[in-house]
Amino acid sequence: MSIPKSNALGQLDFTGLYDVTDGNEEFMAKLLQAISNSLYSFPNDMQQAIDEQNLVQFAKLAHKFKSSTAYLGFPPLDELLSELEADNVEQVDTHTVMEEINLLSTHALEYVTDKLLEIKI
Repeated sequence: MSIPKSNALGQLDFTGLYDVTDGNEEFMAKLLQAISNSLYSFPNDMQQAIDEQNLVQFAKLAHKFKSSTAYLGFPPLDELLSELEADNVEQVDTHTVMEEINLLSTHALEYVTDKLLEIKI
């Protein structure tokens, strides 16, 4: 069951994606598919790092996740991941953070899926 899109979380701004792909919908679809894969896999990988109590790996994954979602134009996810890649990751309530990551990732994934369906080649 998917969560409903929440206006409180805001919409994604695909302007950066349009800029980097120069409007090429085939290239955009490939990038969106890669982003979709990241939105699905990185939260699971980050949870595994927490389960293994490997906060260094958790911070590295936050950095990689941020890089892979950079063109989404979704400040709530970008800001959270920026905080997590910082040196103070040991002070984070990982349970709460993972709930937020899962919520934001699911929200973003719904918009990415909609965009893929809209431009599917």
